[in-house]
Order: sequence, then structure tokens, then C-alpha cells
Amino acid sequence: MSKQIAPIPNNEFERALKLSEYDIDYSEIHGKLDDLTRLAAHVAGTPISLINLLDTTTQWTVSNVGLDLQQIPREETVCQYVILEEDSVEVEDMTSDERFKDKDYVTKDPHIRYYYGVPLETPDGHRIGALCVMDKGAHDLTPEKEAFLKIIANEVITRIEYEHKLKLMRHNVEELKEIQRKVSHDIRGPIGGIIGIAEILRDQAEDSKMDEFMQLLELINKGGRSVLDLADEILSNYKGESESKKLTQNQLSLELLQKKLKDLYQPQALNKSINYTVEL
Repeated sequence: MSKQIAPIPNNEFERALKLSEYDIDYSEIHGKLDDLTRLAAHVAGTPISLINLLDTTTQWTVSNVGLDLQQIPREETVCQYVILEEDSVEVEDMTSDERFKDKDYVTKDPHIRYYYGVPLETPDGHRIGALCVMDKGAHDLTPEKEAFLKIIANEVITRIEYEHKLKLMRHNVEELKEIQRKVSHDIRGPIGGIIGIAEILRDQAEDSKMDEFMQLLELINKGGRSVLDLADEILSNYKGESESKKLTQNQLSLELLQKKLKDLYQPQALNKSINYTVEL
């Protein structure tokens, strides 16, 4: 008998990418879906219920009732056919279906005969897996039970979405803490420079050196703008990281840093008649 060719969805690349974006820890999410798996088995009246996610090569069972299964090659599964369909897939007799009758799970323990699977479809239309119920004997589902199973499948996706958003929120909180630390550290030095300029101005004003006073005022303006530029640079880097997740920690160019340092500390150097340069 010729080997069955594994079916591939037309949007396989986008589908697999969507699954990877969820960044699911299969062992961690197990306990958060078990109640839905038990509910599905109860509604269907079957001894076996599974929640399966399919990547490009493997079917991962992230929750199970009645069958101790963790993973299986995708080409050996029934769920690979479910992700091709918008609606559910029912196989009334696996022993007479050419696609499955020679599979180990049909010819050997657990001797599966009946299968019903509902696609797990994301809000943007990608079917990343299936909720399925199975029986070792003949079985039949009423339309009402099928409708309940579809509701449960939707709830599975809702929980996966929730866990993903919760993980992103936690990550964003950590990013915000890091931004606060960076701003606090990087702004403290420039502010100290401006305070130093203010002290110089006070002394110069007392001596009525108006020309130098005006020159230092201009330097204060440049120093203040440098502080604002530095803060804007840090915050814009943070915004870019949040949107693309591809920026590195070294977004400030050496040339820009050199200019900022020169603007900030030139007044003190001028007041002390020091030839001030910044080399990086």
C-alpha cells in the first residue's frame, strides 16, 4: 500500500508563525486547560479527549484525558486533517478509513475507532490545532453536543490568547522598570552639569561679567536641550523596542554621545580656562 501524503494547509507558513508567536510552554499550559479537556469528554460521552497543537513537524498534546500522550509525528495524526477544515472532522470508523486503518493507535492499544475533532482557530483565522474526542467503540454525537464542543474549542483559544497577553504584560512591566533605571541613571549626570553651570552663573553675575554671563546662558540652553534630547532618545528607543523587538541596547551613536558630553561640560571647562575635548 502506498504511503499517505501528509496534507499541508495553504497558509502553513503563516499558521506555524502564529503558533510560534504565542510562545507557549506546553508543559506549563497543561494545567490551565485540563478542566476544558475533562468537560469535552463529559459532553461527548467519550473516554478520551485531547487538546493538540500542531507545529510543522509534531503534534503536541497540551492536555489529555483517558490517553497518556505528549507528542506524535504530525504525519501520523488525525488532527492534521482538522486544521485543513473550517468546520469539525468526524471519522465514524477508523478501522475502515484508508488514511488511518493501519495506524498503531488503531491496530494496537488504545484501538481507537471513533474520532471527532474541532479546529482551534485564532481570532485572525489561523487553525493551530484541534480539540478532539475519541472512543474505542462506535459512537455518535448529537448536533447539540457538537455545538457544545465547538464552544469549548473557542474557550481553549481564549485561554491561549489570555496567557499570551499576560506574558506580554509581564514583559512590558520589566521593560518599563529597565527604562526607569536607565533614565534615572543617564539623566542624573547631565542635571549635575547644569547645576554646576548655574553656580558659575551666580558667581559671574556677582562680578558683573555680562559678556561671559550671556555666553554661559547660551551654554545652559544647549545643555538643557541636550538633557531633553537624551531623554527623548532613551524613550524613543524603548518605543521602538516595544514595536519591533529587534533594537539593541546600543542605539545611541558614539558621535551623538560625544556631542552631548561636550555640550554639557564645556561651561565648567570654559570657566576654568581648560581646553576641553571629548574622545571616544
